Amino acid sequence: MSATPGFPKLADGVPPPPEDAPWGAPLPLPPLTEPVPTLSSEMLPEALREWLSDAAERLGVVVEFVAVTALVMAGSLLGRNLTIRPKARDSWTEVPNLWGAKVGRPSSMKSPSDGEATAPVRRIAKESDKIYRATLAVHNARAEALTEKRRGALKRASREGADEVAIAAEVADLDQKIEEARLAARRIRYVVNDATQEALHKLLEENPRGLAMVRDELAGFIASLDREGYENYRSFLLECWSGGTAGGYESDRIMRGNTAAAGPCVSIIGGIQPGKLARLVRGATGNGDEADGFLQRFQLVVWPDDATPRPGIDRAPDGRAFNRALAIFRALDTRRPEDFGATLEEGSLPYLRFDPDAQDIFDDWLRCHRDRTRSPELEKCPAFEGHLTKYRKLVPALALIFHAVAMADGAAAGPVTAEALDLAINWSDFLELHARKLYYPELRGDASAAHALAEKIQVGAVVDGMSIKEITERDWSGLTRTGMVHAGIDLLEAALWVRRETEPTGGRSRVNLRLNPSLRRQS
Repeated sequence: MSATPGFPKLADGVPPPPEDAPWGAPLPLPPLTEPVPTLSSEMLPEALREWLSDAAERLGVVVEFVAVTALVMAGSLLGRNLTIRPKARDSWTEVPNLWGAKVGRPSSMKSPSDGEATAPVRRIAKESDKIYRATLAVHNARAEALTEKRRGALKRASREGADEVAIAAEVADLDQKIEEARLAARRIRYVVNDATQEALHKLLEENPRGLAMVRDELAGFIASLDREGYENYRSFLLECWSGGTAGGYESDRIMRGNTAAAGPCVSIIGGIQPGKLARLVRGATGNGDEADGFLQRFQLVVWPDDATPRPGIDRAPDGRAFNRALAIFRALDTRRPEDFGATLEEGSLPYLRFDPDAQDIFDDWLRCHRDRTRSPELEKCPAFEGHLTKYRKLVPALALIFHAVAMADGAAAGPVTAEALDLAINWSDFLELHARKLYYPELRGDASAAHALAEKIQVGAVVDGMSIKEITERDWSGLTRTGMVHAGIDLLEAALWVRRETEPTGGRSRVNLRLNPSLRRQS
């Protein structure tokens, strides 16, 4: 049995106490998760700090609930318009689209915090829609007029003696103008809430920079990916997480024709309840279809120990802080890559690299990170290892977002600074502690099994003298494997909750579970 900090255990090779030994009072079980820190104000980008702090204080929520959504939305505005190449010379490229989740009970104000943090992007989208409605008729009329000219050119081509070469060139030129008119008439999208795979693919074709998917409840959305007819949606989203760095994505259907996205890029943010998240974690840590790295791509997961809303502060929003944030988000949306100092190469996405000081820091971090993910500590924790492995994207993506926010607020354009990278690394340390809470069933399976078994004892489902074989056969959640059951019993024995008792049966001995007398009276 692995050691539990601050908790007694039976020494290796030492038999349990005799069956007739005094029991003693049951000890408290170790907590299922280690305490996690809350986000300090120093961890917020300086340019957004007042806005995020004001929103969290007025709502009465932990500031990380607001901050995580804001970072995902900022990354979605950059999308494929500004990427980062984390190495000094290599072409390895990361797109700053990120997936995040806020874990808390239904009353923890996850949705209102989304409302505050998405407000700048929703304002930008509303203004864009107003322009779209005002100019749609003009662009459509131009497309129709050009289409009519094209018909006339084709009619002339049918006449005897027509210059077919000249007319073909004219038609090609008209086709290009028609396509430009149709593109100008399209509605620019920033956020999608609910879309089928086909609809999302079409939206990405029309919005090549990428989109943000904002879900009020992530559990229902993720569960829907297992429904009949949605078999390919999950794998499509896995490609969208990469931001299309592998190239375009095309689908061809007889009825719908061809849909081609230059590079599928989707950011995701939403809330989820602890109980529903536990089911997803069990799937990700098993050997089934759900162990495909999907959950591990939610890098910005925050799970506060106490997400209970405070009373909040009844005051007017800080208009100056919000307007500053709105101006930053507008700049992220409208600035060209070269305005940020990006390098433009034919056939590549616009990119920044680290400045020399930041490059040294990143190279050291990457070396240590690579060693960690290959360490013996993680050999038996493949799901958590997979989560940490993806910090290769998280850290440079966050550094780019922090740097872009600073540039949008007036900092000089150019390579990503050491200051932005330091903040990104601090965030990764903070997020890892929350991730450990997420993957605790895998990191500390004995404690998880002990709590699951203790719950069954307390409700009377496990009674004194019940065989361990019978417990295993019940296939209870968290107790589905024999090894898991025995690991939990090991810990419960150390806590004086139970003892194993061998019962001769004339054949193979039967091992029963004896409960502490005080627990027998409760059950």
